[in-house]
Amino acid sequence: MTELTDIHGIGPAMAKALEANGFTSAESIAAASPAELLAVSGVGAATAPRLIAAAKKMAAPAAPKPKAQPKPKAQARPKPKAQPKAQARPKPKAAAKPKPKAPAKPKPVAEEVNDVLTRAAEQAAEAEEALKAAAAKAIKKAKVKEKAAKAKKKAKELSEKFTSAKKTAKKKAEKVLEKEKAKLSKKKDKKAGKKADKKSGSGKKSKKK
Repeated sequence: MTELTDIHGIGPAMAKALEANGFTSAESIAAASPAELLAVSGVGAATAPRLIAAAKKMAAPAAPKPKAQPKPKAQARPKPKAQPKAQARPKPKAAAKPKPKAPAKPKPVAEEVNDVLTRAAEQAAEAEEALKAAAAKAIKKAKVKEKAAKAKKKAKELSEKFTSAKKTAKKKAEKVLEKEKAKLSKKKDKKAGKKADKKSGSGKKSKKK
């Protein structure tokens, strides 16, 4: 007897719910219909046929291999004397008659419903997986785009800051140069004034003499 938790898709919680409703093994689920499983809490319309299909795979016994029978030994027959060979005439081949096909037995309605539900559940599961993969891909792309936009914004901000800092530094440098030029011009003016004073003082002394 196969345990419930060995079936793909059944966890401990679902196993307890199934046992409470009389399903104690994989064989009992394989023999059940989707409508019966829907009465168990936690089992939906898509899950029921999937569980039945998984239980049937688990519960199906492996067919025993037939034992090889020993071949009977061929008795040695005396060889006939060689006779002159007669020319063999080709025999006309008999036309093979087509064998009549046996009419297929109609499946019970319950089995057909189970098959339809199982296929629908498998298709729903495949579609769900495809949607999950597409959603994960879209989220990844969105994150990459968001990161790229942030990086672009930061680069722009840094570029603006750099330009602003460059302008500020240029203005400061121009002010410093202006101050230095003003100081130099003042020093030159002082020197020129002193020279002029010396010249005027020497001219007065020469007149007095």
